[in-house]
Amino acid sequence: MKLMMTILLLFLPKDSNHGPNAENTYEIDVHDENTTTLCEEQSPVSNLDNNGINTEVIDEINIHEPPKKKTRIEEKYLKDHGMEYNNPKGVTIPQNKFKELINCCCRKCDIVCPPDKQKIIFEGFYKLEKEIQYQIMSCGITLIDKKSTRLKERKMVTNMDHTICLKKFLKKTGYKFKKPKLDTCKTCDTFVLQIKQCKDIQQKILLQQHETHKKLADIGYIQKKEDKINALASNNIRVLVFHLEQVLDTPALCTNVSFYKRLLSTFNLTIRDCSENEGTECYMWHEAIGGRGSNEIASCLYQKILNLLNNVTHIITYSDKCGGQNRNINMAAMLSLVTANSSTLHIIDQKFLLPGHTHLECDVDHTKIERAKKFSDIPIMIPRDWYQFVRTVKGLKPFKVIEMKQEQFFSFSNLVSTSLTKKTVDTDGNKVNWFHIRWIRYEKVYGKLQFKYSLNLEEPFRVLDLTQRPKRGRPKNITVLTNCYKSPLPINPQKKQDLLSLLPLIHEDCHSFNQNLKTSKDAAELPLINSDFSSDEG
Repeated sequence: MKLMMTILLLFLPKDSNHGPNAENTYEIDVHDENTTTLCEEQSPVSNLDNNGINTEVIDEINIHEPPKKKTRIEEKYLKDHGMEYNNPKGVTIPQNKFKELINCCCRKCDIVCPPDKQKIIFEGFYKLEKEIQYQIMSCGITLIDKKSTRLKERKMVTNMDHTICLKKFLKKTGYKFKKPKLDTCKTCDTFVLQIKQCKDIQQKILLQQHETHKKLADIGYIQKKEDKINALASNNIRVLVFHLEQVLDTPALCTNVSFYKRLLSTFNLTIRDCSENEGTECYMWHEAIGGRGSNEIASCLYQKILNLLNNVTHIITYSDKCGGQNRNINMAAMLSLVTANSSTLHIIDQKFLLPGHTHLECDVDHTKIERAKKFSDIPIMIPRDWYQFVRTVKGLKPFKVIEMKQEQFFSFSNLVSTSLTKKTVDTDGNKVNWFHIRWIRYEKVYGKLQFKYSLNLEEPFRVLDLTQRPKRGRPKNITVLTNCYKSPLPINPQKKQDLLSLLPLIHEDCHSFNQNLKTSKDAAELPLINSDFSSDEG
């Protein structure tokens, strides 16, 4: 006899940034020991078909079939499904066993929901795919909007007659939930504050506007997810996400005086290839080699695209909308040039997520690096130490570090001044606002690009021609690229003086690096200040 179990999951309230106010019903239909069918009642808020986005969920999951992805190792598959596995340290983790809830909470879950029903919930959860597990747990709990960090558990309903809380159930999984405390959306925070201060009709209007804003943000994530699925299914499509990590201070010291010194900046542009067989590449350099402007970011992405396989015909990039690094005419010139000169590449789509909702896979890589440094005793004295440290960060695949040299940074701004020009009017005579562009497409014609103000698939592209009018004389070769720099960049003399004052805290083998840094004024002749290391501290 077919056994039906229904779990009613409530999304977060409307004033939360985690999801719409709607109800989704998941049914776990256990036909036999090998197959589980998952059905979802589509909510009107999450249905984005009007914007051309397909939000249909997986209908059938084969629970005992081995993983199809080559990169999904067996240990991770066993861990996700509650089976016995070996962790990276070689310790055998036993299989998760069902434990009956006894006096777990005031709702009397052990009485309302019999042990046999509890076991069905426990076993059915681990039979689901990992993504569906995340959906169940994220939709099942929410944070109380108070100063405390306590969790408020919502109800899980089985057969519409029995209820059970998530308190003990989630404790077995080991997952934790919290609101983001840093890098939150300015628009969402403004809406939340205004909604609390308004009432009645005005509050309803603000709630509706807030929901519309979150729908636009979800479109970017949904489209990125669909592009990744298409890239895994085809060898001709690549999805690249890239983001510049926060500045890595060099040297990284724990001494109190180092917090008041000007330190050397080390940069890390992380590019994640979301295809099946590729990992994360970190393009790293320091400020004496190059800056962190549009030419440097475009040069790193240029190196990445040139190293792709010859069978790639379509590249899709995702990033934030930073105008000084990602969305500018220098980056457009590079992508248009590499598309026109490639013999196999036909299309490059450059897509930008909504500001404040730009969580990328690269952010996870940055978190791994920062967390590993927090619990590591490896000394970081010069930029090369950062390069070696990033290589040692553990993950599914080790990070590949590319040490950028000055001859690898090209001046695409010089390319713009010789063969292209920045225009504010499209081919139809309409004004173009670069700050509102969210999708740029590059094809084989150099200097001509198509763009949209949204990620809507049904919205037509507008055409922007950046080529200059032909001039008299011999035509110039547009493929010739010039370097950004011809010599090491000078740093601030006061910064070098601070670096020299920290030499007593740095290994002697690293002294020559700091002493040889060039400045506009030779800071090596400045007197060494040793007052920071005096013994008159408190």
